[in-house]
Amino acid sequence: MSYSSNFDFDYNYFTLGPRFGFAIGNEKYIIFPYFYTGLDFYGNKIKIYTLYDEDNSYTESGMSLPLFAGMLVPIKRNIGLTLEGGFNFNLYKKESSFSFSALGRNYMLIDVGIVIMLY
Repeated sequence: MSYSSNFDFDYNYFTLGPRFGFAIGNEKYIIFPYFYTGLDFYGNKIKIYTLYDEDNSYTESGMSLPLFAGMLVPIKRNIGLTLEGGFNFNLYKKESSFSFSALGRNYMLIDVGIVIMLY
């Protein structure tokens, strides 16, 4: 499960789905390389500001296949920072109220995040 948003909350993206991954390392490692894939069901909301209307909100949903690799840097026992990049392949998109949205297409993504580690 993941949730993403930009700083002024004009773009919100939520995914839910099974993910399978593999990390390499042991207690001596400082950085853990990893990769994962899965099947994501997504929903998002985006606001577009134009000269004619101040607030146009559009939503769309669908299914995608993520293929990502990254690095995990532990900062506490169960908390870490991640840097990852990869591709998200759109498998199915429901009709959107906004036809120019890039979210219904395949895209490359670079993420920085905070994770809770369970082990």
